[in-house]
Amino acid sequence: MNIRAPDPTLPQAIALLRSNRLLEAQSLLASICSNEVASAEHWFLYGAVEHMLGRVDAALTAFEHALVLQPDHARAANGRASLLASLDRIDEALEGLRRLLAVRPNDVDAHVNMAILLDQSGDGRSALEHYDTALALDASHRTARLNRSAILLATRQFEAALHDISVLLRANPQDAAALVNAAKALLALDRFADAVDACRSLIAIDQRHIGARIDQGVALSCLGRFDEAQAAFAAARTADSTRFAQIQRQAWNAAGQNLRQGWTHTADDPPDPRV
Repeated sequence: MNIRAPDPTLPQAIALLRSNRLLEAQSLLASICSNEVASAEHWFLYGAVEHMLGRVDAALTAFEHALVLQPDHARAANGRASLLASLDRIDEALEGLRRLLAVRPNDVDAHVNMAILLDQSGDGRSALEHYDTALALDASHRTARLNRSAILLATRQFEAALHDISVLLRANPQDAAALVNAAKALLALDRFADAVDACRSLIAIDQRHIGARIDQGVALSCLGRFDEAQAAFAAARTADSTRFAQIQRQAWNAAGQNLRQGWTHTADDPPDPRV
């Protein structure tokens, strides 16, 4: 029986990539992939380094070569899907992921990537199903849980969203994206004091976070702490006056005429916490 000797070029290429010696890695892998001995893994690594160098077309071609040699190469399939999505070729990306999941139904990254693309396509329900599957396979997958909480927030399933957010914050109390979603869920549930705490934690991480300052001001207003709310709005405006004005105008427009009856100020005036 013939035993194939280990290929020394793979660990060499991986070491170059890990050392961020991208041009050397690209040169080595291009040389290997120019002959018939190249494996699917060689082509995948070649695609990865081309992607890191910003050469999208070359990366896409390399991933497709890898998949010709090994149709169930999960990293090549996921990489190809990400590149296609970046080129706005969503249908092709989804079809590639479906092919992968047909042979690798437990590939967590494929489920997460499917969910991201489905959500972008407006199919939040199907996206949730893939996030559910991903979390059943790996309950600690941060992206799946964070994105799932965002869809639940958007569909007004606030308690369910807060459960996902709580899991994330138990794992990492400094998770800024989870704290953003926490503030929104807590505000929606009228848990204003808890929302203030979430915003305070987020501001401690990012002093210039406009959304946290505004959400904090809203929560403080709802608690009747108007001076503190006014200070929060002022801090948001100071941090980024342009972005603050955009957010304020969006809120003004979303409020509708009925909510604005009797309010004589304009959308660009400093917000009054009592209103």
